[in-house]
Amino acid sequence: MKWGVLWNSLEMVAADANTLFARNQYGFYKSTDGGQTWAPFLANASPLPYQSMAMTNDNCLVFGAGDGIYKIGLDGSGLTRVFSQGIRSVTRDVYGTLYSDSGSYLTKSTDNGATWATFGPSVPLAPYAKLVTPDGTVYIGSYLSAGIYRLPSGGGSWQQVNGSIKVRRFTSDGAGRIYACGGGLSGYGTYSSADGVTWTAAPVNSVLGSSAYSVSAIATDSQNSVYVGNASGIAKSVDGGATWFEFATGIPSGATVYYLFATPSDMLFAMTDQGIYDPPGGVDNVCPSGSVSVSAETFPADGLPFVTEATVQFVVYGEDNGGVSDVGVNAGSGFAWQAWTGSPMAVDVPLSSPGGKKTVVVRLRDVSGNTADITQDIWYDAEPPSITNFSPWYSVVTSPSATFGLNVAEDVLPTEVMLSENPDFAGASWAACDFSRSYPEDPFFAEVSVSLSSEGTKTIYAKVRDYAGRESEPAFATVTYLKPAFTPEKISTSAWECAPSFDESGPMYYIKDGDLYAFDISTKQETVDYGQGHLGSRFGAERHRRVPRIFGHLKS
Repeated sequence: MKWGVLWNSLEMVAADANTLFARNQYGFYKSTDGGQTWAPFLANASPLPYQSMAMTNDNCLVFGAGDGIYKIGLDGSGLTRVFSQGIRSVTRDVYGTLYSDSGSYLTKSTDNGATWATFGPSVPLAPYAKLVTPDGTVYIGSYLSAGIYRLPSGGGSWQQVNGSIKVRRFTSDGAGRIYACGGGLSGYGTYSSADGVTWTAAPVNSVLGSSAYSVSAIATDSQNSVYVGNASGIAKSVDGGATWFEFATGIPSGATVYYLFATPSDMLFAMTDQGIYDPPGGVDNVCPSGSVSVSAETFPADGLPFVTEATVQFVVYGEDNGGVSDVGVNAGSGFAWQAWTGSPMAVDVPLSSPGGKKTVVVRLRDVSGNTADITQDIWYDAEPPSITNFSPWYSVVTSPSATFGLNVAEDVLPTEVMLSENPDFAGASWAACDFSRSYPEDPFFAEVSVSLSSEGTKTIYAKVRDYAGRESEPAFATVTYLKPAFTPEKISTSAWECAPSFDESGPMYYIKDGDLYAFDISTKQETVDYGQGHLGSRFGAERHRRVPRIFGHLKS
């Protein structure tokens, strides 16, 4: 290969684990054996800076040039210019949408480069570096001007989220952390962010020394390890950029690393001003493997371990071709590391309040810094249940059965309820109860019923027991039971009645189906008093004076 030192012109992409493409300002190179051997693929007529390339969803290669964007088949056929304006770089998101720029605006293509359209407001700087996260948020930077700018998903305006670095490259890992490298104005050439808004300088100077203010290469692998490189070598971090160690590469002394690329199989390549290098024989790139077990009862709903103590013991099993060196445990507060003592190894894992479902990550690391994560979910019931509300649906009931609403704060699941008219719950027993909630942060809810012993105002006491068998403090509420003096009797008729009126002798008169009816209350018998089928109202009855004894009542 012919090599130069235009560091913005170095790039690699992978079509699959074996088919790789590399590019510098002189042309393209292709490998079909995972990067072990390379052959010319496409030559540039003249050196071209500021180049970049990406794979399309229709299995082609797109790349930027001085006069636009070109697309070519992986076999070298069908070279076509698909965008005819000068650009600075081209990239893609995880869904295959392509992004570039034209003048003062970004452009994108959703059809594998066939058509392009501008989007978003005008860019605040020349976007030589771009990154698009899975949610559609866009980040841009430039090695000419300081600043990282962010365009939220859905549009809006550009926001400057960092002003301390001139960006050469962006990358991100599988956990969603974003990285930027370039020329730092305050001594740091690498920054990282968990949310894209707050950026933290990475202490790469612990490995690269004083040259860490200028970092030209950065890459992440499938283990979420991050690598950075410059003229002083390559550094690696396995904890999101918090700590760094030297990564052995076999690169000749004096070579400057301008680009780093991790293949789908996690083989790391370094493109330098003296060639492409991968770790030589003897350098360990094999990640450890392992598993965990937890000595605890299982929660029936999903089979996960269930504990009530704040510290739970994991038994960790691990192996590696060169030996596991240490193990880290993260239960939500960052990794705590300890030396590996052999497989299996008992590790105490502290769980934090509040309780609920916890995700514990156990990370195995070997002497070369290769890591493997083992994830285990666990139910932690930190506190007994607590009744936050207990109240009747109705403060007065006319039957001995009263229904109450019951809200319970609980880490995992309340399972039983006890109700009683006695504050000491004498004679009461636990009853299974179905609790539910709409959202994980909501209290649990259930409807519960109690049979009242007699009339009057009663105080009902309630307590709840959870899956672990722990009881809540009692809660109480009052309800009044008033037994009615009589029970109304419903008399069903075949149609709607209207315009009721009473005779002084007792019968009730009304109109139904256009006829006038009389109803004897003592016998509960209904008779047609006047039937023509066209009495539509009480005034219709008034016009038919065939029954004069009731008209006075119909008029009333």
